[in-house]
Amino acid sequence: MSIQLDNEKIMAAVVDKIAEEFAREDHELFDAVERRINAKIDQQFRQMVEPRIKDEIDKALTNAFDREYYRTNSWGEREGEPTSIAKELQKLMTNFWQEKVDEKGNPSSYSKITRAEYTMSKVLGEDFRKEMEKYIISSAAGLKDGLRGALRTQIDEMLGNLFRVRSGQDQAESRYV
Repeated sequence: MSIQLDNEKIMAAVVDKIAEEFAREDHELFDAVERRINAKIDQQFRQMVEPRIKDEIDKALTNAFDREYYRTNSWGEREGEPTSIAKELQKLMTNFWQEKVDEKGNPSSYSKITRAEYTMSKVLGEDFRKEMEKYIISSAAGLKDGLRGALRTQIDEMLGNLFRVRSGQDQAESRYV
């Protein structure tokens, strides 16, 4: 009787037995190895695949925006000059900012200012209004303090002429010496 050893079957049986024992007895080690392997796969993906995907998406978007096409009518026949999405967006935004608007910013064919002018005057006008308000408040405060001082001096002088008696406050402030 001859015994033949199949090395491949023995190796597979040993590996299966080790894997079974390893997985059954030490779940923490198995989980740590699994996390490490998954982290390495994620790192490799971020380093190698994501940049390629980003480049391809950038190329596709650039090509899509710059690729020329023709407008077509309802029968599918070409109309007009070739254009691109980028050119159409530029035209759309130019028309938007050059559209005539009323004093509330609503489209109006009767107005003489564009949306761009309206927006700038609104932004700058608000800043100007705020600065003027600050200036007026500070000027009014200065005027109020000046009037208060002048009135105090006048009233003190009038009271001093009216009553020829020096009060304790007059003596403390050295008035009517």
